[in-house]
Amino acid sequence: MKKTKNYYSVYGLVIETFIEFPELYPISATDKTDAVISLGMPPEWVIKEYKSGKYSNIQNNIMWFRLNDEMLVYAENGNNVIVWQIDDNINPIRLRSYILTGALTLIMLQRDYVLVHGSGLVHNNKAFIISGTSGSGKSTTALNLLDKSEILFATDDICAIKTTDSGCYLYPGPPFQKICPDVKNKNNTDNNDDNYILLEESGGKYGRRLSEGYVTAPVRISDMFILDKTDCTDIQLTEVTGINKLHALTHNLFRGELLHVVGITPERMQKLIKTADSFSIREVNRPKQKDTTTQLVDIIFSIIKTT
Repeated sequence: MKKTKNYYSVYGLVIETFIEFPELYPISATDKTDAVISLGMPPEWVIKEYKSGKYSNIQNNIMWFRLNDEMLVYAENGNNVIVWQIDDNINPIRLRSYILTGALTLIMLQRDYVLVHGSGLVHNNKAFIISGTSGSGKSTTALNLLDKSEILFATDDICAIKTTDSGCYLYPGPPFQKICPDVKNKNNTDNNDDNYILLEESGGKYGRRLSEGYVTAPVRISDMFILDKTDCTDIQLTEVTGINKLHALTHNLFRGELLHVVGITPERMQKLIKTADSFSIREVNRPKQKDTTTQLVDIIFSIIKTT
């Protein structure tokens, strides 16, 4: 049986692949593709490095990493990905998830995107980012903001950013949201588990594909909120200014260690500075000992309504 090519648009890239991704919505076939993702064998030198025990090799235009002895992802020149399925029994959800995160991350790094770890949402044609430390409530806050009809979903986990002379733009990711089990149980009031997929690669997180309420085109960024849980007694907001904006941005990059491996060239540094200066950044400290979700959502919503 002849395999069918699939085409998807994600993070501003048109992807051509024989792999089917239920997490994405397909687009019409086109000759104008940005990257090809295929199952197969990487170059021989990569196989030799894998067999020698290496876990990755990150260079500017050639990168590879492996997930134990299950799969290996090879990316080159920002336009070609080869996925070596080492273990034929790997969970297909696990395989696809690492392609959509790991493989596309390498491609976007090679294309000089700025990648921030967090959720991207949209209000009134302006994007804002919810970032922060692990356990600070990024997903819960984003999920509760999405309960407001005026808020649209743009991306989860990876915020792909490109900065031009006309502004700084967020490029939508898969219309697929990752949430923790407790958040899923709290919000799944109709007990319809068909809306959720267990993502074993994410430490028990669930995935939910959205059927509406999301954007597909790049949106200019107006704000970034960096959450943290501290010993404070009430929510505290601090607007970040000056060189601290660059520090705040770089401390919340997605897989920021990869950027340090390939090297932060003067050109990359200028891009990071320009990105950090393009929108407001606020640090949000919230109490460890009490649930402030409703109050936090109201505060963020009141800010973005006026930007």
